[in-house]
Amino acid sequence: MCFLCMSVFLAQAQTSHANPERNKIGLFYGFGGQSLEFVKLDLNYQYDIRQIEIQYSYKLFPGRILDFDVLVSPQINLSRYRNEVYDGIEIQGAEWGFAAGIAPSLHSEDQGIAIYLLLSTGPMYITGSPERQSRGINFSSNFMTGINVHVLKNMDLDFRTGFRHLSNANIRYPNGGLNNLIWSVGLNYALR
Repeated sequence: MCFLCMSVFLAQAQTSHANPERNKIGLFYGFGGQSLEFVKLDLNYQYDIRQIEIQYSYKLFPGRILDFDVLVSPQINLSRYRNEVYDGIEIQGAEWGFAAGIAPSLHSEDQGIAIYLLLSTGPMYITGSPERQSRGINFSSNFMTGINVHVLKNMDLDFRTGFRHLSNANIRYPNGGLNNLIWSVGLNYALR
């Protein structure tokens, strides 16, 4: 259903090329965990991730200073779990899946800088999870905020931070959930 809606929005009758301001593809690298120097989630375990994400975004409603984008972002994450109370043994794992979402943004009139919110969700297959969370299919819900800075003709530098919750929607036990504070940086390229 989501892909059907996207194809309707992306369809362009009698045009020879896509609008370069509307279509972007990006590559992001990020990291996250429960304890990041000045912010602590007060848990007795660490679940850290390193994130590699590809993002396709489409500017659904462009405006003079307010835009509204839809996006899809497949990702692969490497995880490391360590229970600090019991044994301190480290378990390596991986996560892979994708998220789809929306990103409203405010930008300067020359579109050199934009500040945005990003809300997304999607399926994620995980291995190496803590005993509080089942392995296999889970769902990632993301709330991020970021800044996008135009650096070259068709390229933007993107910094974002936010919160991610990973759980399985109670389809299997256990489902204690995993929470991460995420920081990431990436490059967005406008497609022509």
